[in-house]
Amino acid sequence: MSNVFQNGIAIPHMVDKSNHSRILLTVGILSKAVKYQGKEVRIIFLIGIPQNLNSKLSKILSRVYDLIFMISGYDEIYNNLLEYDMDLPLTQITEGI
Repeated sequence: MSNVFQNGIAIPHMVDKSNHSRILLTVGILSKAVKYQGKEVRIIFLIGIPQNLNSKLSKILSRVYDLIFMISGYDEIYNNLLEYDMDLPLTQITEGI
């Protein structure tokens, strides 16, 4: 299933049937926007949710969504993510805030 939110952020989901107790998160940053569900998408957060979601993982998943919605709502963080340099640490997206 997939959802597209403000600022061109798509959040497709998948069920992880590997029996590992984890939340998977992969971020894709597109150099050029693409149209999906009638909206332009520049950033994709692919979330893998375990088939058996316990309360601890449910809390972690909630925090992942909070992070994504925060990025979606703050132009500074969103723009820093668009300029993400793979050679620098992930914390670079919060620089200047």
